[in-house]
Amino acid sequence: MLLTDPETSRRFKWQRLRPVGAASDDAINIARFVTACCKKIGLRPPADPHFAERLIFASHEGLGLSLALAKDSLRRALTARDSQLTLDHARRTWELQHPEHEGLGPFAAIGWPDLKKSLVDAGWA
Repeated sequence: MLLTDPETSRRFKWQRLRPVGAASDDAINIARFVTACCKKIGLRPPADPHFAERLIFASHEGLGLSLALAKDSLRRALTARDSQLTLDHARRTWELQHPEHEGLGPFAAIGWPDLKKSLVDAGWA
C-alpha cells in the first residue's frame, strides 16, 4: 500500500542487502547466532559444523530467509521437546515450506561438501 502513494513512498529509503556468503564471515556469524539462540532457550546447538552453510544454501543466500528458517527450526525442536537442534528439525521445516522439492535437499544427513556438490550438479542454485 505504501508504494501506491507517491508522497509516502518517496519518504522511505530503500536498501538492497547483499547476499550472504556461505564461505565468509556471514556463515560464522549465523552459526554464532544459532548457537546463542540455542543456549538462550536451553537447546544444544547443532552437531553439524556446516549447519549455517546449509541454512544459507537452502535460503538462496538471503539473510532474512536464513534467519527465518533457523527460527522455525528452533521452534520445531522446542515443540518436539528435543534437547538439541538437529539437521532433521531443519529438514522437516524446510520441506514443509518447500513442498515442490522432493527427494534430496540441503538438510539430508550427508556430509555437506559432497551433498552441496550433488545439489549444485542437479541444478540447485
